[in-house]
Amino acid sequence: MRRLPLLAIPIGVLIAAGAAVLYLGFGVNPFSGGLPDPVVVSSTRETTPTATPTPPPTPSRTPSPTPEPSPPERYQLAIEARDRGELRLAASELALIADSSSPLAPFAAFRRAQVLIADEKYAAGVEAFIFALGRPTLPATLHPIARIEGAAALRELGDRDAAMDWLTIAITDPETSAGQAASARWERAQLALASDDPGWTDDALALIAQSPGHPVTARALDALEAGAIEVPPLQAAYVRYLARENVRAVVRYQSILDDDPDAATAGVAWFYLGALAEREPDR
Repeated sequence: MRRLPLLAIPIGVLIAAGAAVLYLGFGVNPFSGGLPDPVVVSSTRETTPTATPTPPPTPSRTPSPTPEPSPPERYQLAIEARDRGELRLAASELALIADSSSPLAPFAAFRRAQVLIADEKYAAGVEAFIFALGRPTLPATLHPIARIEGAAALRELGDRDAAMDWLTIAITDPETSAGQAASARWERAQLALASDDPGWTDDALALIAQSPGHPVTARALDALEAGAIEVPPLQAAYVRYLARENVRAVVRYQSILDDDPDAATAGVAWFYLGALAEREPDR
């Protein structure tokens, strides 16, 4: 092929060819002000989206059952329920322990009886105390408490005779403390007094002689004085002194001195009058 000399090619052709090279080789459009055109890449090949793999299904798991509380845990839950005032729940929890072989069973039976009575379920409470008293491992020191509280429930049920029997057992029980015996005596005296049984004075006088400092004894003395029942003067004065009923005690001891007692009795009266004078007057 013959090559034409460069000078033989018309200048217009050269300019047009140069513009084509610039446009095609470097992406610059000579008619666009010198700015590069956006490069558009086109493809006739369709892209298939990649499918996201589906994870295998998680096998279902049956939730583990909540373990049953141990007897000590259940006992604690019952006491907490009782303290919140949820007495039925407390009684139900305690019943589960009382019917078990746990060492806590007799104590749970005892507490359940108390909870039932607090919930005014008196008949059920008495039955629960009978059940508790029948457990050989219930400490003997709890027997008097069960008898006294059970007697109170029986009184609410109107069963005076049964209540008197329970109180008598409590009073004569060697495990009964002096304070418990005093409470039981006063309860028995009140039951007898309410039914016009003159035997109430025996318990009231026994309280004054044996438990002069117990809180119920001053009440027993009030009942005796209201019934014009004679009470040994020094014993009556001492009950008032221990109850810190200072004015009434002074009257009692002064009355003893006014009756011209023997020397021993007068000495006791003068001693306690002096002790009362050392107290700040309160009533």
